[in-house]
Amino acid sequence: MPSLIIHTATESIMDFDRVVVLREGRVVELDRPLVLLNRADSVLRNMVEATGNWDTLYETASKGGK
Repeated sequence: MPSLIIHTATESIMDFDRVVVLREGRVVELDRPLVLLNRADSVLRNMVEATGNWDTLYETASKGGK
């Protein structure tokens, strides 16, 4: 069943099937977390890098979606 979850904590969305990243109310990214993390210009990647917890979050994303 599809779900829409609005969340601000990157730690809890890394194992989701798809992530929508919004900036100023507009969609700027939509894809699987791992795909976005592997893009050098990704907004999600920049947010994850800023947490200082890259390795753990990347590993979670690598394990697949809920």
